[in-house]
Amino acid sequence: MIVPEELKERLENARSIAVFAGAGVSTASGIPTFRGAGQMSYFEGLPPIYLYSTLCLQRNSSLTYRFLSYLRTIYAEARPNLAHRILAAWQREALRRRYVKFYLLTTNVDGLLEQAGAIACELHGRIDRNICSNCGGIGSGDTCSCGGKIRPDVVLLGEHVPEKAYEGAITATRGCELYFAIGTSGVQSHSMGLVQLVKARPRATIIEINERPSYLTSHCHYVLRGKAEEILAEFGYGNRFL
Repeated sequence: MIVPEELKERLENARSIAVFAGAGVSTASGIPTFRGAGQMSYFEGLPPIYLYSTLCLQRNSSLTYRFLSYLRTIYAEARPNLAHRILAAWQREALRRRYVKFYLLTTNVDGLLEQAGAIACELHGRIDRNICSNCGGIGSGDTCSCGGKIRPDVVLLGEHVPEKAYEGAITATRGCELYFAIGTSGVQSHSMGLVQLVKARPRATIIEINERPSYLTSHCHYVLRGKAEEILAEFGYGNRFL
């Protein structure tokens, strides 16, 4: 057993819970990460972390779009794993209790939390949606009526999280008792920034669930090493909804 009993009890009695689900939540669904062990192979001779960036978009937009199209084929075949289903169950349990506030944040663009029945604040958008790069409107085809190019609705490395989504994430940190950082490296500034905001809150507890150390590890009160789906299953919270 990895999860301490006192932490299970704290989750059971918490009135405000926030979960930040990173790439490690989706690896059991067959979606490789961009960093660390199990990362995606090179595409057309280049690393994914470059292809999924504004730098590549500016230098060779067609290459970026080919890579995003490739990702879509991978994500379209993926299905929710136990970690997604457990987080959806946690959300339903919190709703059942009525007095519990539950916030689910994710930087994943695969839509698997929604497929599992959860409602998440998707900080980086969704790869199965298209938007206009000029006006931001929902679109299809290659170009929008305004003349802008249609692209997948994702936040590339180097782009800012949409204001509405970021405000939702900030709201999640306010009054938060328990904050779970799951399967995230903490490299991106907003994932680190949210942890620092929670850390500044009185009586807030930060829990990291990750197979390996991250940039967030030193800021966390509990560090649970292992696969997201296996550790989450130990908590037992919301089991009736699995």
